[in-house]
Amino acid sequence: MKKHAKNFVIYFTSDHAEMLGFPDENGRFGHSQLVWGDTYVPFIYYSDSFHKKLSKKYYNHYLIAKMLAEDLGYEINNPNDNGTYFVNGVKIDGSAGFLHYEFQNDHIKPIKEKH
Repeated sequence: MKKHAKNFVIYFTSDHAEMLGFPDENGRFGHSQLVWGDTYVPFIYYSDSFHKKLSKKYYNHYLIAKMLAEDLGYEINNPNDNGTYFVNGVKIDGSAGFLHYEFQNDHIKPIKEKH
């Protein structure tokens, strides 16, 4: 990229995490359980021109999409954005439960869990 383009940005993130049976995951495997371990996904951001410094330890897909839109010259103006977010269980309609959270002091603060 550096050889063929002067200005570029790379965003990389996964759509879900994967538990691999580690002790801090209580020996769980997979990505279909509604637990916090399934919500942590890798996020890689590299910029050769924008020089934006990431200011948080955690980002979610919504915040990443807002950053990407900004880099493309757009602004997402969501009147429902109040700083709290949801992770749905395996059924997107919410009937499989959800996790409700917010970011506080660079940590994730659970608000409510419904299983």
